[in-house]
Amino acid sequence: MSTTIVINNIFEILSTGPAEDEDLKKSILGVFNKITESCAKKVRILITDGEPSYKSVARDFGGRIIHLAQLHNREQRGEVIISKYEKLGPPYLHYKVNTHWKAFYLDKHELKFEWEIKFIKGNIQAKRGRPRKTSQAQNINTKWQQKLEKY
Repeated sequence: MSTTIVINNIFEILSTGPAEDEDLKKSILGVFNKITESCAKKVRILITDGEPSYKSVARDFGGRIIHLAQLHNREQRGEVIISKYEKLGPPYLHYKVNTHWKAFYLDKHELKFEWEIKFIKGNIQAKRGRPRKTSQAQNINTKWQQKLEKY
């Protein structure tokens, strides 16, 4: 079992806790929830090691955090992913920039990067009760046949 440590830019420890391998996302969120509210509001950049569970922290903090992850596995060593989430009601927009850490090394005039924007559907609260017949699929037991002249 490892430990999650949250520090600020002047290397003060804000929160610590165990990182349980069974439910890493829950343990990481527990450590972040221990941070005082005044410190949590000041968080702007989250620097991590590329563990996917940290994405939920950046998304749950409401789009004011930029998540910077440097990957350390053998195939992706040195890659840097810069992410930002923007909430649009239930869904999110995920802005993502991939580059290499050497892009920030020395005085480079050219920068190579890849970028993408993802649309992540959010959970919409389901209506209560039994669904109406109009919302159910019609002709449930009919066999599907491909009409070749239509394609």
